[in-house]
Amino acid sequence: MGKLSDFSKQIIDIVDGHQKLLLNAPTGTGKSYLVKNIFPVRYKNILTISPLRMVTDEITQNSIFQDVKKIQNLNSPYIAMTTDIFQNLSAQYSKLLKERMEKAEIIIFDEQHLYKESKNFRDKVIRTYEYLLYRFDGKVLFMSGTPVIPKDVKLQIITAKVPNSAKKIIRYAKDGFEDMDEMVTHIGEEVKSGSVMIYCSSKKKVEEVNSLL
Repeated sequence: MGKLSDFSKQIIDIVDGHQKLLLNAPTGTGKSYLVKNIFPVRYKNILTISPLRMVTDEITQNSIFQDVKKIQNLNSPYIAMTTDIFQNLSAQYSKLLKERMEKAEIIIFDEQHLYKESKNFRDKVIRTYEYLLYRFDGKVLFMSGTPVIPKDVKLQIITAKVPNSAKKIIRYAKDGFEDMDEMVTHIGEEVKSGSVMIYCSSKKKVEEVNSLL
């Protein structure tokens, strides 16, 4: 499968036929476009959740989705929030959040792989993901470019590949670095030509990298 938008009908058909799904789609396959432009045509009430603030910002930029943190309102039919906001609402306004989730035709949890990477230091990510996977009865679509496949729950998996046209503008640092200085130098060079995303496997590593940049 190439660009997700080219297969939107097939994807919608699969999503319609299952309650819990996992979209395996690397950067460049069009996940954001699918969520912002294709899904709202089919679904009139969507809630998106992500462990990353930048993902929520991306979903709400130039789209009908609204950031719950900014509007302080759960009534919009298209809303986006981080896992931190989700857990805060769950603790303070449990009934309202539950009612809002029941109205959603689909809930989308983006960056699903961060569940594994968040263990032992991002409890709100863990609790949100496990609630949606194991206890929530509604339709949930998990998305990731590097998904972690759960072994104890059956998920319908949709897989996409990066099209050749997108590969030309995406660069991956696949090889390891000799030391931290080499990594920092590499990041500095990449920033000059565009955005850089750094994945860290632990809170300690996040702090270590942050102190060097």
